[in-house]
Amino acid sequence: MKALEKNCTWEICELPKGKRTVGCRWIYTVKFKPDGQIDRYKARLVAKGYTQTQGVDYEDTFAPVAKLNSIRILLSVAACKGWKLHQLDVKNAFLHGDLDEEIYMDQPPGFVLEGETHKDPTVYKRLIGKLLYLTITRPDITYAVSVLSQFMQSPSQEHLQAAYRVLRYLKREPGKGLLYASGVTWKSKKQKVVSRSSAEAEYRAMANGACEVVWIKTLLEELGLRPTLPIPLYCDNQAALHITSNPVFHERTKHIEVCWPPVNGGECFDSDILAAFDAAISDGVDVVSMSVGGDPVDYFNDGIAIGSFHAVKSGIICSAGNSGPTAGSVSNVAPWIFTVGASTMDREFPAYVYYGNTNLKGQSLSSTALTEGKYPIISSTDAKAANATAQDALTGRSIVICTRGSNARVAKGEAVLQAGGVGMVLINSASTGNEIIADAHVLPATHITFSDGQTLLSYLKSNSIVLRNVTNPETVLNTKPAPFMAAFSSQGPNTITPGILKPDITAPGVSVIAAYTGATSPTGLDFDTRPSITDNEGQKILNSSFVTATPFSYGSGHVNPNAAADPGLIYDLNATDYLNFLCSIGYTPNQLASFQQGYKCPSPPINTYDFNYPSFTIYNLTSSVTVTRTVKNVGPAGTYTAKVEEPKGISIKVDPNSLKFAAGEEKTFKVTFNVSTPSLDYVFGSITWSDANRKVRSPVVVLTSS
Repeated sequence: MKALEKNCTWEICELPKGKRTVGCRWIYTVKFKPDGQIDRYKARLVAKGYTQTQGVDYEDTFAPVAKLNSIRILLSVAACKGWKLHQLDVKNAFLHGDLDEEIYMDQPPGFVLEGETHKDPTVYKRLIGKLLYLTITRPDITYAVSVLSQFMQSPSQEHLQAAYRVLRYLKREPGKGLLYASGVTWKSKKQKVVSRSSAEAEYRAMANGACEVVWIKTLLEELGLRPTLPIPLYCDNQAALHITSNPVFHERTKHIEVCWPPVNGGECFDSDILAAFDAAISDGVDVVSMSVGGDPVDYFNDGIAIGSFHAVKSGIICSAGNSGPTAGSVSNVAPWIFTVGASTMDREFPAYVYYGNTNLKGQSLSSTALTEGKYPIISSTDAKAANATAQDALTGRSIVICTRGSNARVAKGEAVLQAGGVGMVLINSASTGNEIIADAHVLPATHITFSDGQTLLSYLKSNSIVLRNVTNPETVLNTKPAPFMAAFSSQGPNTITPGILKPDITAPGVSVIAAYTGATSPTGLDFDTRPSITDNEGQKILNSSFVTATPFSYGSGHVNPNAAADPGLIYDLNATDYLNFLCSIGYTPNQLASFQQGYKCPSPPINTYDFNYPSFTIYNLTSSVTVTRTVKNVGPAGTYTAKVEEPKGISIKVDPNSLKFAAGEEKTFKVTFNVSTPSLDYVFGSITWSDANRKVRSPVVVLTSS
């Protein structure tokens, strides 16, 4: 009805004497899709005695509606070109043509007249005419008058009141202007999307407007009227400018996938890796974290090493994880990559398996629970009869024991569940040791250590029937000992450049929900001297088999973000230092070209031992070696003193033993290593610079010549 009123098809009036009205009613129709689902509801107002003629005023259930946007474009083109217009069809002729006689019709049921129109619109027309003349000197009322002028043929009382408001504004506020609403309204009931801010809503409006512009441009090109000038779009972008200048509103992370199936289950091509680095550099990111890796290869053949070098040249920090756990399994070993090992945290999610009169503690994040009662506990291999399959052995509403390995941990529980089991106890293999992980299992389950698993299996062998339960997981904080190295974390030594210690640091990587570290910040207490390489019991960090770990597992130690924010001294490195390092290990100009075209190595090249890395790795030491390092003070002025923890059988001398710094000053020192007692394996120590408030510790790794 409103659309017909807008097209001036009808208008409200008093019924003249001697005239009779034509009745009308609404006809409702439901349209269905081919599969029987409801497509849409349709309604049509039909006059009494009205009939339809196929091909003239209907083609389907109801006559189709023309796309008004296309008609508007054609009308605009015709107006600009001065063309004559002809009616397009019978429907438009009826809606927009002039009838030979007037027809009076009753108001349809449910029609509400919001405001009576004035019987004589002359007053309203004269007022709007005067306001239109006034807009020449008062452009601030142009928009309001243009809206009011659209109702000059049948104004209502509301329109007249709005015109009076413009008059009051002109009289009382001669020096001010009207404040119009934003391009975005939050009162719309028909919006298809929800925006979280005005800036986002304005962006959506601009995007929709751009789509309309593209459609109009395409339509004009189809009509042979190709636009010769760009089509501008204008929008208030102040909100967007403020957001871009405020880093609080920016997204923190972006994920780029570089490994694609079906190449051997998902290998990664260097071309995809380098493309990801190019995108990160173009976006101006601060940190690139690479969760990919492979067997260590020479840097000039390693896409990650090449891509990360160019990222570092652009001021981006590059970090990478690893997968081990055997000695020498560490990858991503380029010195410009921050190589990170994985450790546990001092938080557990214990879930106990009860059997006999005892229990074993495991970990789990299962969301389902077993009902009260006792269930058979069986091993899927030991319980299998001679003529039964492994799947047959899993049935019978039992708690099934599975050994870690081959397939994924959660996938094992899925297999048990599909076979009819009600719960699972996952035990570690010898290689995974004491590392237990809280997984979101699909059934009640717990994950126990290798030693506890052997205890449970031994009990099963000596008892024909075992009936008990698995408890729901809980959350326990401040567990001890913690942290210890994850079984899957890779280990050194660096097989590409033995003189560079890898991994660099260690961070939480087991059962991570939110990053939390047991290696707390320095407290200044006597017992808390080396928090980065000790657990929360003051003992050295262990590996997953509860054997003391070495720098080949944790690098310089457990990450400590709070202390890293105020390090005191740093070992500064830049792209030129890394290129000189490649020169020191014998890279040719062709090999260097992958990192920087036309770079000329210094003559003579630097000694690899003098590369300013924040650790000291000396291999094949026979008698005496002296290395040089430079540290920069990024804290307040002060004096730092060196404290040495000598590796077994090695003597270390630091010269000078004390460094006095001004703010921002750099100092160079030398370290001399001598063999007193040769060893058949690597030995470890440390050098720590301290000003009593900060401790700058560098690990020392030495391998004497056999």
